[in-house]
Order: sequence, then structure tokens, then C-alpha cells
Amino acid sequence: MNITGVYENEHYLMKGIELTRQSKAEVKDVLTPFPISSERTRETGFYDSIPAVGLISGLLGIVTGMLFQIWVSVFAYPMQYGGKPFLSILSYIPVMFELAILFSAIAMATLFFVKLKQRKRLSRAQAEQITVDRFVLKIEWTRGNEGEVVNFVERLKKETSVKDVVIQV
Repeated sequence: MNITGVYENEHYLMKGIELTRQSKAEVKDVLTPFPISSERTRETGFYDSIPAVGLISGLLGIVTGMLFQIWVSVFAYPMQYGGKPFLSILSYIPVMFELAILFSAIAMATLFFVKLKQRKRLSRAQAEQITVDRFVLKIEWTRGNEGEVVNFVERLKKETSVKDVVIQV
């Protein structure tokens, strides 16, 4: 059972997340019109995965560039020209940099479009509510019966000033 709460204020959204965690329900997603500050992110436990994917894919690009150039210049086609040693790591830096940028850009763009496609799964009414002044909290309720859900939703309305609640079975 999915519960979607629409808030007008970031402060009430944070209260809703805390209340959801206290009730042992799972916070499925938080949709905001702007990034939540890092202090709030630490409180909620939500981290955007795009920067982490960019860093990991950039490091993968550096390692790939270095290994490829070592393989080419030392093992596959060893050539000595101009007194340059076979394993000249300083000359590999421009290619490693370019591959780090390429890998990061491709990985982050791919992840961005995957996340964008997931957002399109929202109903039309939910998508219209996420504007410049709306915050959406998506909760997945996996335990208990309908009475507990109703009690939770009433508590959510009372304590967090949620503007709209949609329950999907």
C-alpha cells in the first residue's frame, strides 16, 4: 500500500519523514522542487546518487585510461622514440583526464534519465502538484491492517499539516 503526502513547507515534510520512521513504515521517495540542504539530507538519510556515480565512474575512467595506455605502450606496441621510456606515466595524464570526464558524463546523464523516467510514473495529479511550492513524501506501508493505515494517516494530518494524502492500494 502506497501513501503519498503533499506538503507546502519543507519543515512539515521533515516532520512527516520523522513520523514515518517512528511508525516503522518505509519512506519510498521524497520529491522536492529544489535540493534539500545537506543538514536536512543528513537528518532524512536521503542522498542523491548522481554525484557518487560521477565520482565512481570518473575513477573508473582514470583506471581504464591508465591500464589501456600501459597495455598499448608497454605490451602490445612497444616503441622507443625520442628517448621516452616505455612506461611514462606523466604522458598518460591528459588521456586519463579525458576518459574520467567522458565516463562521468555518460554515467551521470544515464542515471539522470533513468531517474527522470521513474518520475514519469507518477500520476498526473501528483505530477501537477510538484511545482515550485510543493513537497511530496511517498511512503510504502507493508505491515498491519487498514485500521493502522487510517490511524497513521490521521496522525500524519494532525501532526505534520499535510495538505493532501493519497492512498493507493
